[in-house]
Amino acid sequence: MQIEERLAQLGLSIPQPKSHTSAYRRWYQAGSLLFLAGAPPVSEDGSFAFVGKVGRELSKEEGKASARLSFLNALFYLKDAISGDWGRVLGCAKMVVYVHCDPSFSEVHEIADAASLLALELFGDSGPVRTSLGCATLPANIATEIELVFHVT
Repeated sequence: MQIEERLAQLGLSIPQPKSHTSAYRRWYQAGSLLFLAGAPPVSEDGSFAFVGKVGRELSKEEGKASARLSFLNALFYLKDAISGDWGRVLGCAKMVVYVHCDPSFSEVHEIADAASLLALELFGDSGPVRTSLGCATLPANIATEIELVFHVT
């Protein structure tokens, strides 16, 4: 089954973020590893959907929604890198979830779980190893940023 069909079954879709002007690439392939740049929680209109610190301005549930949206935005990068050929994706090898949170917020792993569970829904047993980090700040005050590495043909 195609990833986009599975997303549709879940009531989700891959956002189409506007082009960026920052000085970085969205992806880089080295052999069979495809590295994706950190993806923020960008909404369809190009704005950041979740801004602020989880555990302060944002609830844990909003943090989870931000992580899911960041993951979906990363899939936009992936789709571009594989020219839409989902058959090239063998699995999601690694996920790093950065959570902009209040220093007292100790449930960073639960925010990251929202993205990990979505990866497992889409890629099955080839879901990622993961690191989750609580951060004092992220660019533009966004709530989450997700960096991924995929195994591709």
